[in-house]
Amino acid sequence: MNSTLKILILMSSLLFVIETAHTNILSTDGDIKFKLGQTNEQMRLNSTGLGIHTTTPAANLHIAGNAIVSGQLHIGGTNGSANLNINGSLGYSILTLSSNTTLDESSYVFANTSSGNVTLTLPYAGNVTGRFYHIKKTSQLNYLYLVAGGNYIDRDTHLILEPNLTTMPSCSVFSDGSQWYLMQASANFIGIAADNLIGYWGLDESSAQNNVAYDWSVYQNHGTLNNIAAANIGVSGKVGQAIDFDGNGDRVELGDLTILEGDNMKYFTIALWVYMMNDTGDNDILVKGIHTNNQPFLLWRDESTTDKIAFLITDSDGDYFAPKYSNTAATLNTWMHIAITFSSNLEARLYINGVEESNSPFAATTYKDINSNTGTWKVGSDNNGGTASDFRGKIDDLRFYNRVLTANEINQLYFFSNH
Repeated sequence: MNSTLKILILMSSLLFVIETAHTNILSTDGDIKFKLGQTNEQMRLNSTGLGIHTTTPAANLHIAGNAIVSGQLHIGGTNGSANLNINGSLGYSILTLSSNTTLDESSYVFANTSSGNVTLTLPYAGNVTGRFYHIKKTSQLNYLYLVAGGNYIDRDTHLILEPNLTTMPSCSVFSDGSQWYLMQASANFIGIAADNLIGYWGLDESSAQNNVAYDWSVYQNHGTLNNIAAANIGVSGKVGQAIDFDGNGDRVELGDLTILEGDNMKYFTIALWVYMMNDTGDNDILVKGIHTNNQPFLLWRDESTTDKIAFLITDSDGDYFAPKYSNTAATLNTWMHIAITFSSNLEARLYINGVEESNSPFAATTYKDINSNTGTWKVGSDNNGGTASDFRGKIDDLRFYNRVLTANEINQLYFFSNH
C-alpha cells in the first residue's frame, strides 16, 4: 500500500471517529502528527497550519512537493469559473542581477547593465517545458545578451537587448520542451544577424532523427547525414550539439540549393565552428564541387601552408578566385570560428575567432558570385571517391547569409557562441 493511500485511510478513519463520537483531539506539545509506522511522519498540524511532507508548516496549508487539483481552485475568494481563480493579487519570484548569470526558476528577471554588458543563459528548453521568462533591461547603457543554452530562440541561438538613450527594452520567452520561442519584444530587441539568414544548419541532430540535418532558417532546406555513425551524431558541440566526422567518407549533403545561387551569392557571409582532430593531409570543411582548383567553392585546412585555413571561389563566368590563406594556423582539439564574406566585384574577407585576419581583405574586382552551374554543397567531404581530404573532427552551427555581415556582427556571432 502506498503512502498516499495510507494517509487517506488514516484521515478518513479520523474524520469518522470525530463525526460519530464527537471527540476532541488535543495535543500536549502543540502539534498533531500523522505517521506511517513509528518514524515516517507524513503530515503535521499545529497552530500555524497543516504541513504535508513537512514538519514545519509555514502557512495555513504548506505542501512540500507537488500538488494536483482536479477541478477548480479558488484563491482569495469564490468568484471565477476557470481551473485557477485568483481574487486578489498574484506575486512572482524576482531575480535582480548585474553580471553574467544562468537563469533559474525566477519568472521575472531585472538586469542592470549600467556597469557593462551582461549575458543571460537560458536553461536547456527540454528540461523546463512550459516555463516563461520575462526579462527587463534596467539601464539604458550597454548590451544585454540572451543565450539559448543549447537550443534556439526562434531561429537563432543568441539575441540582444541593445542600449537606447530613451527606453529600456524587455522581452518574454517560452519553452515548449524542444526550444525557446520569443513571445514578445520591445523595439530595441534584435537578433544577432538574423536578417538575411538563408541557411542555418545547427547540426544539433540526434541519431534518432532519421539522418536529417535540419535547416533552421525559414527556407527549411534540410540536408542529409551520410555515412555517419550514430555515436557521432549529437555529440557535445560549441553551440549545443555537433557532428563528429571520422575522416572516412562522413559528410552532410546539402544539395544543389537554389537559395544559394544567383544574387544571393553576390554578397554573402558563410560562418561556422570547427574542431579539428587531424593535421595529416588537407581537411575539407565545406565544399561545392570537389577538392581541386576551379571549383565553385572550397573551404579547407591546408597542409602545405602548415595548417592555415584556405578558401577558393569560381564564379558563374568561370573566373577563378585562386586560394586565399589565413595567417592564423588551425590548432588541434580546439574550437575555431571561421567566417568568410564576399562582395561582388570588390573583395573577400576572412575572420578567425571573430577577428579579421591581418592579410584580409582580398581583392576580388573581377569576381562576381559563386558558380551555380556545377557541384553540390557538402560538409566534411567532397565525396569524390577518396577520403584523403575528408575532415576529421567536429563541425557545428553552419550559417549562410545573403549579405555581407559587418565586423561587429561577426564578432558577436563568435562571442555569443563562445559563452
